[in-house]
Amino acid sequence: MALSKVAGEGLQRECSAKEPVAVGDIAVLSQTGRLNCQAVIFAVCCDWNNGQGRKVMKRILTKTVKKGSEEGNKVETNVSELVTPNIKPKLKYRAGD
Repeated sequence: MALSKVAGEGLQRECSAKEPVAVGDIAVLSQTGRLNCQAVIFAVCCDWNNGQGRKVMKRILTKTVKKGSEEGNKVETNVSELVTPNIKPKLKYRAGD
C-alpha cells in the first residue's frame, strides 16, 4: 500500500506543495497523518545508468542521515530512530557495476 494512502491526505498535500524535488535531493515532510513518526523524508533517485545512480543514491542517503540527525537533536522532537524503506533506483545494471 502506498505511504500516502496509509498516512492520509495531509502527507500528499505537503509532498505536492514541495514539488518539484530534484533528482538526488530530499524534502522533509512534517504532516505525517496516521503514520507513527514525526517526519517523512522524501527522496528522488534516478535510473541506475551504468553506476551513476550509485552516486545519486549515496548523496540521498548522506542527506537523509544528516537531516535525520539534525531533527533528532532538536529538543522538541526527541527523535531516537531513523527508519528507511527499501530504497532503489530503477535497476538496470550488470554484475560488477
